[in-house]
Amino acid sequence: MYCNKCGKENTSDSKFCNNCGAQLISDERNMEFVIRGGILEKYNGNEQIVHIPSIVREIGQRAFSNCIIIKEVYLHDNVKIIHDFAFSNCKGLERIYNTESVTELGQQAFQNCIALEEISFISIKALGTNGNPKYSVFDGCANLQIAILPNIDSVPEWTFRNCKKLTQVNLQNVNHIAEEAFENCINLKYIAFPKLINISPRALKGCVSIENMIISEVAKINARQGTVSCGMFGIRSALDSRSPFFQTVQQQMNMYKSNGQCCCCGGSFSGLLNKVCTVCGNEKRLYKYI
Repeated sequence: MYCNKCGKENTSDSKFCNNCGAQLISDERNMEFVIRGGILEKYNGNEQIVHIPSIVREIGQRAFSNCIIIKEVYLHDNVKIIHDFAFSNCKGLERIYNTESVTELGQQAFQNCIALEEISFISIKALGTNGNPKYSVFDGCANLQIAILPNIDSVPEWTFRNCKKLTQVNLQNVNHIAEEAFENCINLKYIAFPKLINISPRALKGCVSIENMIISEVAKINARQGTVSCGMFGIRSALDSRSPFFQTVQQQMNMYKSNGQCCCCGGSFSGLLNKVCTVCGNEKRLYKYI
């Protein structure tokens, strides 16, 4: 039996914790927090504002799932991991505070938290647990407006899908964006990925308002179109054709073509029969039908 106050394990017949002296509760349904070995396994409370006990190091799978009453959650410096589905379908959750110490976020950890307005996880380097990328972390957070994840290196599938009010993202270290990562972020107008290397087709599907997109000069775009694997082709394949920036990219590619330059990067060609771009290495024949 685990103490609900200090988290230490006791014998099944104990009435008081041998470590802190707190009274032990045998029926978990009567516990506000069910904690075992530093993992918060279940929240049974009915408070709108929840302060996570200091003994908690991890928020377990589905610990708060479907707790529609909670509005604010306060973590503390000991919490390092938020596991899969931990806060999924917490439809009243508006903010989660003191997230600086969190280093791992599980799959669908905040999926369908439709009232969540802002998230900030500055210590996370990858979305996932145990080194495995996880998808749909913020999928369906319809009210999310600001996302601050400055140190993650990739955005997995459906991470921000249907975040229809998202307007600001800080993803300054991202080098890879997976398919449909930002699907239907209809209010996203400006995005900057200064360290981007690879972006998948349809990564920005449904992002109809994008007016400008800043990426690194050496961005290598995975367009999955044979050997066409960088530059304008990749950007175009990631964008929604209804967005203003799609038209900007198309115009740039047409200008490159009319000037005899590589439509992918603007470089020049060399070679006699099969002309190849001296910058990106793509063959000129691939741009015949642009």
